[in-house]
Amino acid sequence: MTLAGEMRNDGQNGRPHARQSPGGLVDAEGALFDPAAYEVTVRPLKDAEGGGWLATIPALPGCTGDGQTAMDAIEDVRLAALEWAEAAVKDGDAIPVPSYRNSMAAE
Repeated sequence: MTLAGEMRNDGQNGRPHARQSPGGLVDAEGALFDPAAYEVTVRPLKDAEGGGWLATIPALPGCTGDGQTAMDAIEDVRLAALEWAEAAVKDGDAIPVPSYRNSMAAE
């Protein structure tokens, strides 16, 4: 079951943290968490690193994924982002907001 990370100030260190409530994961601004909204960096892995591709989401420190193709790595890092966000909520940490929000769909 996925729970929402509703933000509130904990009163101790002034830092917002996540609180669990029904409805889905939310970022620090209260918007629904969408892994596809975050910028992904992709690079090829050297043969010594195992080959394939590595994808990271800079806004989510430590969130990485890999795959045989760049698209496989992107898909893997998006799944890793969900686990990252769930762990942040469990730990009481805020989920960072994406560096940009796409307010209009492409036509």
